[in-house]
Amino acid sequence: MPAKRVQMRKIKRVLELHFVAKLSNRAIARDVGVSRASVSRLLERAAVAKLTWPLPEQMTGAELEAILYPTATRDASVRRPVPNWAEVRQELAKHRSLTLHQLWKEYIAAHPTGYQYSRFCELYRTWRSTQVDPVMRLTHKAGERLFVDYSGKKPRIADPVTGEVREVELFVAALGASWYLFAEATETQKVADFCGSIRRAFEFLESVPRLIVPDNLKSAIIKFRTDDTPILNESFRDLAEHYNVGVLPARPRKPRDKAKAESSVAILLEKCCGGATKRRLSQSC
Repeated sequence: MPAKRVQMRKIKRVLELHFVAKLSNRAIARDVGVSRASVSRLLERAAVAKLTWPLPEQMTGAELEAILYPTATRDASVRRPVPNWAEVRQELAKHRSLTLHQLWKEYIAAHPTGYQYSRFCELYRTWRSTQVDPVMRLTHKAGERLFVDYSGKKPRIADPVTGEVREVELFVAALGASWYLFAEATETQKVADFCGSIRRAFEFLESVPRLIVPDNLKSAIIKFRTDDTPILNESFRDLAEHYNVGVLPARPRKPRDKAKAESSVAILLEKCCGGATKRRLSQSC
């Protein structure tokens, strides 16, 4: 918190009574009409600045204030560029691997006199706390929806015989009501692997949901028509018809449509695949 400053007229009177009249701080405070603590702080600042009385004739009030309150004067004269917090939030939401520290580095590179990292984070958190996201809480019926997705980060598995390490895809399926999870590693996200993972998820759950809610990967959705009707991949459509299950794809760029799958991916990466570069993973997480 910046120090409370005394009026310039009173500052000069305090200095005069201190250096010329040699009055105590209590007497000066009573004469000038300020608190004794204000007098003490002012005289401490004067001592640090090595001020004496009388002041130089050419010294202006602004110069005296700058000498006594250098930090406050400097901060008031420097206008730091304020980031566009809405854009910062949008970038963080768009790129899951992006961090606030990386965005700050871009900001400080463009504005060398800008906020330091700790202050940057503090200001962003303060702004973020004022934003209200309208969210409708969904109630899931048991066995109604199965949310499926792949992790953005690829875990690694090691062959226990040869020791060969390779990257794989992490498939995750989560029931909407119970959050019961199925996960496995596959070689690719291609349609054969994707449909195979769906089938094995059904076998693991020993049941078939009414709806599958996939992400918009090409193995599931070829494209959306102008009326937002999805065109399913032929093999995936055959699988859905075989199991008599409906398909309700998540809308493009709407991660909350498949929040269960997003959260399940985060949980699995943290708990069983967090150290994937250093630990051996079995074929199924």
